[in-house]
Amino acid sequence: MCPTNPHEVHPAEFQGINEAFYAEDPSSYFKTRLSLLVALCDSGGATASAIEAGVRYGGISARSAPGTPEELEGFAAIESLSLLHQVTETVMRLFLAHAQHEPCPALKMAKSTNFREFKNRLANIRDEDFPDLLSEARLVFRGDDQFERFKGLKFSKWTEDGEHLIAFLTDSARILLEDSDPYNSFKHGLGIQASHPSITLGAKDDNPFHYDSPAISYLHRSNGSDTSRWSRTTSMISIEANLAMIVVALEELGALWAVGSRRVSSESITVNFMPANRRAKLVANATDRGVLSFRVTQQFPTTH
Repeated sequence: MCPTNPHEVHPAEFQGINEAFYAEDPSSYFKTRLSLLVALCDSGGATASAIEAGVRYGGISARSAPGTPEELEGFAAIESLSLLHQVTETVMRLFLAHAQHEPCPALKMAKSTNFREFKNRLANIRDEDFPDLLSEARLVFRGDDQFERFKGLKFSKWTEDGEHLIAFLTDSARILLEDSDPYNSFKHGLGIQASHPSITLGAKDDNPFHYDSPAISYLHRSNGSDTSRWSRTTSMISIEANLAMIVVALEELGALWAVGSRRVSSESITVNFMPANRRAKLVANATDRGVLSFRVTQQFPTTH
């Protein structure tokens, strides 16, 4: 039976496309980037020293003086933001490509070129208005949505894992929808600057709150009813919290890939459930050492 659209790929080709698609886990690429970022910024590590001494690939060599602690912190702030957004978008696009029993996720991913449509689906996930979100999440990331099929698993752990999956997906959608301005500034010409400001809020004698953390500044159109106004925002961030969220996202990306690849090969699916509190502890411990999302915005006057 031929596809309704004569230009569509014939279903007989799906198996081969899927096998090629699952040949390499994309999380390995992101894990390498994460390791390089951490290694470069590790004050006691050898990576910065190696770069200073000179490194070579084939006929190309590179060498640079080690950055100051402030420069390395600025690099880590920008790179952790970039990596977090890229990993998060990859996981969310793959989730949407695998949801609803999609027979050829690779093809669905390739067709997903309408960014407005992608944002609308993210909004549905953020607002938990996505059809059967928990069931779809369990099927995509765990391989099944029926508790009885996971032998030896405690129901409390099953429930906690479901809560984690919903939190992970809604938080990921929120990152892409609500924190897109600094990432867009980064990818559109590196229009983003790193700094380390110190800000105090409150009267001196009234136990003021003190912010002292890495930050990024960028230009963007104002959010709200008057989107024609331009602003400069400085966002205080926690590099360690960004890294923690990347680690969690990579664990789920690996789980999704394991489930999808085993379905293609008809192998039995074995899922190692991540402890439900691992994600919360990772991010909480990291956030304790820095500010996650405090922002100062300056709105520019217009010509009218």
